[in-house]
Amino acid sequence: MLLCPFHADHLHLDTIFCMVEKDEAIGCLELLDPTFVEALYERGIKVIPMPTALSSSLGCNILSLGGRRILTSATDAVVTSALRKAGYAVDDIDISQFAACGGGIHCLTQPLRRIPA
Repeated sequence: MLLCPFHADHLHLDTIFCMVEKDEAIGCLELLDPTFVEALYERGIKVIPMPTALSSSLGCNILSLGGRRILTSATDAVVTSALRKAGYAVDDIDISQFAACGGGIHCLTQPLRRIPA
């Protein structure tokens, strides 16, 4: 188990950090606890850095479908660009009507059980 303390301004961890594959994540490194980041690296998890400013727009709130396929909010060009550069197939989805009350694409889902390929 790995715990990540974070500031209460960030309602959920997935506003500043989200796994994209079993060994890769995206995160606003400046907002993450250094001990948590170190523990990720020790576990072989690479973090694609995201700008701190994305935390207010839920930029790290993405949905990994497995197989290097990612869903993001259509408003997040920075995240989409970084993930595509890292070799992910990214689909931008307009969730503005759902996100109007707060929340991102990851918030709209239930946990997925993946069958190993």
